[in-house]
Amino acid sequence: FARILGPKGLMPNPKNGTLISDIKKAKSFSAATLNLKTEKEAPLVHTVVGKVSQEGKELKENTEAILNALGGQKQVVKAYLKATMGPSVRVAVS
Repeated sequence: FARILGPKGLMPNPKNGTLISDIKKAKSFSAATLNLKTEKEAPLVHTVVGKVSQEGKELKENTEAILNALGGQKQVVKAYLKATMGPSVRVAVS
């Protein structure tokens, strides 16, 4: 499995916080972290903003928090929201 999952970044790794023995610590750790995936060839970031079942206000707050964490509107040129199997929608960054 390591040959297949390792290059994709899917193997359990202590640096990513996927190897934790204390369940309570794992729950609080996962609630406070944000996983960002980047592309090798382009300055592109993939991350989860929320779920489709969440209200628009919550998704907006999450999106604004992520944009601020990435350096604000000065660093982000374009932003798109997309459901897993749905079309993407461009988000106004300014």
